Amino acid sequence: MSGLNELVAGRIRSDIRDGYISEAARGLIRMILVDLERHHPASWDKKFCEDMLVYKRKMSKKQREHLERILDNELIEIEYPSGFPEDSLPF
Repeated sequence: MSGLNELVAGRIRSDIRDGYISEAARGLIRMILVDLERHHPASWDKKFCEDMLVYKRKMSKKQREHLERILDNELIEIEYPSGFPEDSLPF
């Protein structure tokens, strides 16, 4: 199952980098929104996520980078459920 999760996370990253928001990415955005609404209800990230849920066009480079930054922690948890492998850490 973790191999499938890694593929899904990789596909989400790839779609975002290509400028598109897949349904899987929208699901992650919804998960992030729950946390943002609870802990940071007036944040720019919350507003950005709400906008991205209904966004239908190709994203700009700035939008892609911002969305990937917001989703990065969730994607890392999907890709590495047991944490980073020791040999991949830069230090």
